[in-house]
Amino acid sequence: MSKYKVLQIAAKLDLGGTEKTLQLFSQHLNKDLFKVVVCGWVEGGVRAEQLKAEGFKVFCSNNDKLQLIKVMKDEKIQIVHVHRSGFGDNFVIEAAQNARVPVIIETNVFGRVDETSWEKYIDCHIFISKTCALRYKHWVGLNWESFFQRHRVLYYPISLAEIDWCRFGSKKIAELKKYYNIPVNAPVVGRIGRPAPAKWPAPGAFSSILRKLISLVPEAKILLMGAPTNILDSLAKTKLYNNVIPLEPSPDPERVMEFYSMIDVLLHLAKIGESFGLVIAEAMAMGKPVITRATPLHDDAQVELIDHGSNGYVAYDEKALAEATADLLSNEHKRKEMGLKARRKVETFYDVDQVTRQLESLYLEFLEKKGVRVDASVSAEYRSLVSSPTQDEIANFENDYKKRVRTCWGKPSWSEILGYEYLFRHQSIYNMARQVKKIAQVLPGTMK
Repeated sequence: MSKYKVLQIAAKLDLGGTEKTLQLFSQHLNKDLFKVVVCGWVEGGVRAEQLKAEGFKVFCSNNDKLQLIKVMKDEKIQIVHVHRSGFGDNFVIEAAQNARVPVIIETNVFGRVDETSWEKYIDCHIFISKTCALRYKHWVGLNWESFFQRHRVLYYPISLAEIDWCRFGSKKIAELKKYYNIPVNAPVVGRIGRPAPAKWPAPGAFSSILRKLISLVPEAKILLMGAPTNILDSLAKTKLYNNVIPLEPSPDPERVMEFYSMIDVLLHLAKIGESFGLVIAEAMAMGKPVITRATPLHDDAQVELIDHGSNGYVAYDEKALAEATADLLSNEHKRKEMGLKARRKVETFYDVDQVTRQLESLYLEFLEKKGVRVDASVSAEYRSLVSSPTQDEIANFENDYKKRVRTCWGKPSWSEILGYEYLFRHQSIYNMARQVKKIAQVLPGTMK
């Protein structure tokens, strides 16, 4: 049986959850069924080099549409899987149409709406959380039956095998702590992310949270991996810096696992929230509870991953975040219980093998819809897979989400919650805001 040719493509092949996901799918797709080619349509990066070293064909088209079309034709690509923000980057879709690729799949990383005429050529939009899918459904005004015709939810994958291979014993962890001058029994809270300001809280707010935390747990150490300059500069001006250990970001799984091994709790905060939260899921896979903040007016999938009071805590204001973190740093038994539940959730929903099998099933479904022959026994095997989340679970999340954003340490932020829900109840206002934003993007001198 001949293999189906898949192009996994993103703007860049560097650090970041999008690029990590592309890499994991490329590595784990069934090699007996699929042949994977990889492309960065703007540029390459460290993940491009890693995939090349593993024997993958990797291209960088440098925003050259003709070059990308040539790659698609020369490699006889049958499925283009583009990982993008959800709008604007129609360069790849245009190229796929010109190259007559049968199936175009989009992982819509931020759940945004593509208002252009090119959207109709996308056979399937994949959302990386139920949160993004719910917002998108409201945004475009679809009912659930219509939504499921061309839309799916497929979580970002976590390689438990990779994480467990890198897991360190107590002796190694003690050596790491000694190297970074962390007392072996000191409680450690960590934050990890790309050094992009939007992926971190505002410096003033972050300093305020850490100041309150240190007042509650003076011996706590704060491990920051990938913190942007504005965060580090802000902390360097305070006594808090004596408790801070900054680490450089790294694509090396072992370096990342060193970070997770040394921390007791992950404190995850970002200005814009998360459309999934890969580092949250990685920490959970390492058995670490997570403290996070709900952000209803932005991306908010972090409250989907964290079940408040079970595998971590959700909080809104600085005082609540500090208190919730201090609660776990001061209670080893509770930390371990929550950490075990966090690990089990990753095993149940996010493991790369399970997620990739569902992606393969989706590929085959849309190949068949486009008239590409799929072996009957293979098709039957994949049709028997149970999707996760199911369509009922996605539809029922609308009520579940309302409970999640109201269940937290401290007081919910009612202005954010009710503002979010008001827009959905009054969809004409929501659509008007979309149109204003659309006009602003094309008018010179307007805010985008």
